[in-house]
Amino acid sequence: MSDQLMETSQAKIEALEAKILELEAKLEAQVQETGEELHGGRAVLIGNIKNGAERLYKDVSPLVEKYKEEQDEVLRAVGAKICEHPFVSVAAAFGTGLILAKLLENRVCNGGRSHRS
Repeated sequence: MSDQLMETSQAKIEALEAKILELEAKLEAQVQETGEELHGGRAVLIGNIKNGAERLYKDVSPLVEKYKEEQDEVLRAVGAKICEHPFVSVAAAFGTGLILAKLLENRVCNGGRSHRS
């Protein structure tokens, strides 16, 4: 009877080992499949981000160019006015600097209050 019990136990152990190997193989296949899905999903996400950035660049580029041209026109106009009236420009810059210095002095020297006590 003990030989028969040993054989039955051995058969059950072998069946369990076979089942474990089968489950390990299934688990490995699922891990690989999930990894491929994640990798593919990451590639899709990166592609979507890249496409969105390219569309945004295409949409914003004309606006940037438009305002860059306007900025250049304003700078040329200011430069022309400064060249026409250099002494007035220097005096205006000097006066603006004095006013700003006085305002900052009052603010700093009075502990953040804007007026003198």
